[in-house]
Amino acid sequence: MAQKNLINPVSDSRPLAVITGAASGFGYELAQAFAKNNFDLIVTDYNPAIIEAAEAFRAFGGIVEHIQTNLGAFKGVDALIQKIQSIHRPIDTVVFNAHVITSGGFGEIPMEEELNSILVNITSVVHLAKHVVQEMKKEHHGRLLFTTGHPEKEYTAYHSVYEASKAFVKTFAENLQTELKDQGIIVESFTESSDSQDAEAAALKTFKAIMSERRYAEEHLL
Repeated sequence: MAQKNLINPVSDSRPLAVITGAASGFGYELAQAFAKNNFDLIVTDYNPAIIEAAEAFRAFGGIVEHIQTNLGAFKGVDALIQKIQSIHRPIDTVVFNAHVITSGGFGEIPMEEELNSILVNITSVVHLAKHVVQEMKKEHHGRLLFTTGHPEKEYTAYHSVYEASKAFVKTFAENLQTELKDQGIIVESFTESSDSQDAEAAALKTFKAIMSERRYAEEHLL
C-alpha cells in the first residue's frame, strides 16, 4: 500500500494521534483502535517492527507516519518532535506508552539497564510532554494519555526502578491534569491491560473508556 503524506488537506478533518511504543503488545493494539476509529497516526518505537505495524494501521484508511527511534536518547525524542513539527497539523491526542521494564534484584541488574529505564520511562515523557503541552495550549485543545504500568500488585518485587518510574508518571499526570484542566487539555492516566488472551479487545475497551468524555461516544465506536 502506498504511503500517504500527513500534510494533506483532505485528511485535516481527521484527528491526529501520536503513540509511542506502538510496535507490539498493548501499544500496537491501542494504536490499531485509534486507526479503526478514524484517526491519522504518528507511531514510534525502538523496534524495527514499527515499520510493519504502521503498514497494518494504514489498512484502516487513515494516514500513518512512523519513526523508529530510541526514546532513551535525547536526540531520539528530538527526532520524534521534529517529525511532529514537520507535518504542520495540530495534535488531538498523545499516548505516552513506551516503557522499559527491568526485572531482578536491584543489586544485580546492571546500572546501564536501570538508567536506560529511567531515560525511557521518565526523561523522554517529560521531554515530549514539554513540547506537546506548549503546542496544545496554543490550540486550547488536546488530550494527554499516560500508561502507568500494569494493574496494581502484578509486580510486587524485583521491579523497583520500573515501579518507581511509573509512580512518577502517575504523579506527573495528576499534576498536569490539575494545571491544564481549564485550558482545553484533558490529561488521563491508565494501567496497561494485562489480558494476554484478548489484547485487541482490552485495548479497544481502554480506548472507549479514555475517549468517552468527548466526541467519541462509545455507541459510535467500531
